[in-house]
Amino acid sequence: MGQSTDGIICYGVYTGEDHPIPGAEKFDDDVEDWWKDRLGYKPPFEMFDEDGMWIGGKKWPDEKCREYYDHKYAWEKAHPMPFEMVNVCSYDCPMWIICVPGTKTVANRGYPVEINQSILSLMDHLVALEQFNDFLKEVGINEEPRWYLGSFWG
Repeated sequence: MGQSTDGIICYGVYTGEDHPIPGAEKFDDDVEDWWKDRLGYKPPFEMFDEDGMWIGGKKWPDEKCREYYDHKYAWEKAHPMPFEMVNVCSYDCPMWIICVPGTKTVANRGYPVEINQSILSLMDHLVALEQFNDFLKEVGINEEPRWYLGSFWG
């Protein structure tokens, strides 16, 4: 078993070690749960208890699981997060960049990625960039987005 080291380039806002999204600390920094709560997502029924265990103590029938997850995935598709979280340090010491979805490129050790203008162009991301900037304003992050080159030791 080896240690992975990834190079990462993305366009966004570096937040460092602080809680990356104001309010997400209430969800142990699970920004997906924070996003769902913020927009009022409710599952069609509760299938898991507070510890993540099956209600009733055993796996539910496949059709109920499918109904639960189909509902969740349809909601996520209709309400995509206008940001992506990028850890640019390690699991033990996370340091965060909140980036525009679609601007992150990762190069794994031994697998270089060609950097050309198409990677660095924001033209393909104008709608996402506008939604990202609106999101930053809503949550009170006043930093200007920029390109970052980081690494992750996983």
